[in-house]
Amino acid sequence: MGGWLEERTGLPSALRRWCERPIPGGARWSYSLGAALLALLLVQVTTGIALSLSYSPSADTAHSSVQFIMEEAFLGQFIRSLHYHGTNFTVTFLILTAVRLVIARAYRKPREIQWLVAFALGMLVLATAITGYVLPWDQYGYWGTQVRTSIMGSGPVVGPRLKTFVLGGNELGNLTLTRFYTAHALLLPALFAVLLPVYFRLAARHGVPTPKGGAEPVVPYWPFQAARDNSFALLVLAALFGVALLFPARLGEVADPQVTYPARPEWYFLWLFQTLKYFKGPLEVVGTVVIPHAVAVVVALLPFLDRGESWSGLGRRAVLGILALIVCGWASLSALALWEDLKSGHFAELALWEATPDEGWDVEGCYKQKCAKCHGRDGAGYLDSTPDFTLPEYWKGARSDVRLIKAILKGIPNENIPEDERMPAFEKELTPGQAKAMVVWKLRPFGEASEKE
Repeated sequence: MGGWLEERTGLPSALRRWCERPIPGGARWSYSLGAALLALLLVQVTTGIALSLSYSPSADTAHSSVQFIMEEAFLGQFIRSLHYHGTNFTVTFLILTAVRLVIARAYRKPREIQWLVAFALGMLVLATAITGYVLPWDQYGYWGTQVRTSIMGSGPVVGPRLKTFVLGGNELGNLTLTRFYTAHALLLPALFAVLLPVYFRLAARHGVPTPKGGAEPVVPYWPFQAARDNSFALLVLAALFGVALLFPARLGEVADPQVTYPARPEWYFLWLFQTLKYFKGPLEVVGTVVIPHAVAVVVALLPFLDRGESWSGLGRRAVLGILALIVCGWASLSALALWEDLKSGHFAELALWEATPDEGWDVEGCYKQKCAKCHGRDGAGYLDSTPDFTLPEYWKGARSDVRLIKAILKGIPNENIPEDERMPAFEKELTPGQAKAMVVWKLRPFGEASEKE
């Protein structure tokens, strides 16, 4: 069988050459970062195909199709959690692999083209991750995409036109979803599938770069480095599976253009979000276009900035300085963004958005004891200052459940209302889940019942 395949494809000899390729400096665990990244990409492709079997890329059906996957499809919740958390794992190991390659000077002659192909593959991974967040068509994906496309549209000359093309119009809608799905599931993976064999061909041609300590000892890839690659990849996959089981991916409320969600970009783009706070008005283009593209160009051109042979030469020191500046800037700006969100109560508000109704809680008993005195048995309200929940108009427009949950928990300290008529705070007595249950199972039905009549 081996001879038959060899004669017709040459695959056995190609696999033999790959396994026998020399590893200068001996097998190392740091080399296994790439193997873990490849394993994560395979998981993303596999789970993505599985999800696409039940996903419907339409603004009217996307959210419900994801809900069907999570609640009714076989292993749907677990597969979506794998895909969701797999994105964060993949980006993490992409960054770690890139840092290792820069430190190892894997961009130097004759590997310039290999580095540029690897850079393009990395950009495709990030683009695929970004285009996937809007697909569930929930509040997080919708408003997060609003933020990202607004950044895209701030670019000079082509920015507004590019934004209009990506959105399929001036606002997010059905065309936006179908275009993002096409890019996420078809276009970007196709480009990745074209470039990945090119990268492997160049990697096989040039081999592993000689480390700083020298080429000795030289060992074959199999079994020394292969054992480390497989063990490390399995360990990373085990961690991913554990995270997917312990922290299932959630699905937010269906996208609503009239209810603004406090969206933030993904953790690996928080630095850009923080940068935009310092460049406003005419200078916004510096934060949205100049700085990100300057960083990308510098990273892509590393092979042409460090051309010396010495490990301690000026070019080497300059590259390490650039790497340290990028990593420190990214980390510090991201940490500052998180710190400011923590101080501003952003995460507390997110907890309200993600609250689920407490099914075991006595909603009727609580309403009769704490709410009926002011809001009445039918929700119409006895006081001039209390809202009329029976009016269908009250539940229309830019009104979210979160606004009512915050009112229940935090109260409404309006000084224009007599003190004995003000909405008190119940955050010491009720949880966000109980407040959510009050809104969903008691207050909202008042308006629905009135509308039916």
